[in-house]
Amino acid sequence: MSSTDYTALLCSLPHLVDPFEYQRQSISLVQLQKRMNMLSYDDYVWLHKVRLLFYWGGIQLDQDEVLLVKQANRLLDELNDPDIKSWLLWRMDIRSVLSAMRRRKEGQSAPKDSLWAYGKRIHHIRNNWASPCFKLENRYPFLAEIEKYFQTGESYQLERCLLKAIWHFYSTRQTKRDNRFSAVMLYVMKWDLIDRWQQYDKEIGAQRFNQLVNACLPKELEF
Repeated sequence: MSSTDYTALLCSLPHLVDPFEYQRQSISLVQLQKRMNMLSYDDYVWLHKVRLLFYWGGIQLDQDEVLLVKQANRLLDELNDPDIKSWLLWRMDIRSVLSAMRRRKEGQSAPKDSLWAYGKRIHHIRNNWASPCFKLENRYPFLAEIEKYFQTGESYQLERCLLKAIWHFYSTRQTKRDNRFSAVMLYVMKWDLIDRWQQYDKEIGAQRFNQLVNACLPKELEF
């Protein structure tokens, strides 16, 4: 695609608002898909590949780490865009910290193999296994709160804290190449995060509503 084509696509996309302050989506999935049809076929394929690793809702805390690491390795080997590569590395670093917290909570010792996680922090994490935040809280200030929710099992608060941190990261990124594919990718990553949070929030709201209703009903009438 030409620079003009990217510019036209980006100008057609509405501004994405902070999902933790505003309970609305700026553009629907159908509308976004229509906009993405403006991409070239090669760009669309790349969008799909990168989105599989970036989409937080599609990667569970108990997912096979070896498979995830292999996918990240393959993608990074193919990636030529420095912006997207740096975002992916940050994303995998955070993923590695979360994986380590989960392992430690389960009573596991520091892993010795190299495929348990991916990124620049895996050796640092292994060497600081006994430290609550692996001595990374200065680099990632939100980790202390994440660790607290890991220990208390407050999954909703953990999810909210994590997604807020990711939103802040995405919102402070700027592409080195104006009006290029990386800017489109950043937009889709932010949209995915908003969509993930709003779906999660609705699920929690529906569960809470049912709990409140059931609390007021005779046992034989509970949903």
